[in-house]
Amino acid sequence: IVLVIADVEESTSSRGPVSHYVLAREYASAVENAGGIPMIAPFLSDPVGLGHLLATIQGVVLPGGNFDVDPSLYGEAPRPELGVIKPERTAFELAVLRLAEEKRLPVLGICGGMQLMNVWRGGDLWQDLPSQVADSIQHVQIGPKSQGAHPVIVHEGTILASILGQHDMQANSTHHQAVRRLGRDLRSCAHAPDGIIEAIED
Repeated sequence: IVLVIADVEESTSSRGPVSHYVLAREYASAVENAGGIPMIAPFLSDPVGLGHLLATIQGVVLPGGNFDVDPSLYGEAPRPELGVIKPERTAFELAVLRLAEEKRLPVLGICGGMQLMNVWRGGDLWQDLPSQVADSIQHVQIGPKSQGAHPVIVHEGTILASILGQHDMQANSTHHQAVRRLGRDLRSCAHAPDGIIEAIED
C-alpha cells in the first residue's frame, strides 16, 4: 500500500467555491502497474491521525505539481521568477516526510517532490534555472510529458543505476527549479548535460 499525495484545486459551481482533491491518474496507475495499491489521502492536520495513516502503508510517493517550493524553507527570499506556492500541501508533505523517516518508509519524490525532500534534509534549490544558471538547457518541454526531452546521465554504482540497469536515458523535463546544494545524507545519482541534478538518493 503506497500513499500518493494529492493536490487541491479550486473551482466554482452553482453552490459557490469548491475545493477538490486531485491527482493525475498516471501516478496511481504507475503504483498499481508496479504491484502496489495506491492510497490517496486528504491533508490531515492531526498528527495522531497521520501517524495512524502511515502505520497502514509501506511507502510514499510525493508527486510533482504546478507550483514551487517556498524558498523561506531554505532561508532565501523569493526571486521575481518564483511561481505559485502551496503552503497547505507543502506543510502536509513535510509532516509525511518526517513520519516516514521515523518509520523508515521508502519515499519516492518526483520533480517538486524530490526538491522538497532535498529541502527537508537541509539542502536548497535553484529557484529559477533560466535566470540563475548560465548555459542551462531547456528544462521545460513543450511536447507531451510521455516523451523524452533531453538526455540524463545516471551515475554508476547508485541505487538508481541498479534499478534501471542503464546509465544513459531520455527523460521528460517540466521543471524550472532544481536541486542546488544537496541535503544531509543525500547524493546526486543522475544529471542533465548541463550538470543540473536530475535525481537524488539516500
